Amino acid sequence: MSSIYRSNARLRTRAGCLECRKRRKKCDEKPPQCGGCYRNGLSCTWPTADSQPADGRRRPHRALRRDSQKAISALNLPSFRLDDHVDLYQHFAACIIPRLVRQNCLSEYVEQTHMLRLALGFPPLMAIMIAIAALDLGTPAHNQVAMEGYLYSLRSLQDRMNHDSNAGSEDGLLATTICLCVFEVRVHILYFHTDQALIIVIV
Repeated sequence: MSSIYRSNARLRTRAGCLECRKRRKKCDEKPPQCGGCYRNGLSCTWPTADSQPADGRRRPHRALRRDSQKAISALNLPSFRLDDHVDLYQHFAACIIPRLVRQNCLSEYVEQTHMLRLALGFPPLMAIMIAIAALDLGTPAHNQVAMEGYLYSLRSLQDRMNHDSNAGSEDGLLATTICLCVFEVRVHILYFHTDQALIIVIV
């Protein structure tokens, strides 16, 4: 079930006084002495913030995202240069871009060479364009290139944003974001988290 529907139930060994945790009993959490310890004549002690064990169910999403970002950075992903993927770049230009333009749209929106030129100087965009083209061809080898391109685009985009190196490249950022969405919709996963991408690559 989705994490949206998280239970409010507490783990008995994660909440309450230390004695109730040790005895695996539900604690009413009423310091200085809970009801269970009072009834049983036990010494009631409470955990400090430093001794509180981490509950995996309550691990902040930000921490999970940070861990996955570190994992992406650790991957030895190839660079995506035009010289290495001329055929996929040409396939994107000839076969993918025409599908991105709605029929009967205004003529000024039909011409998409600006995006192709942007990719030459913006590696995150080049990588995701190559990924989309590879995914479109659909062979096992191309699927591998597609996933590598997707991950490289995410990592490269992350690095640029972390180092504030996007001055003057707003069009590249927008085009890359659009292409990332196209890739994710293309594989029918609207919420394709970095964690899921890593699982696919590792497996």
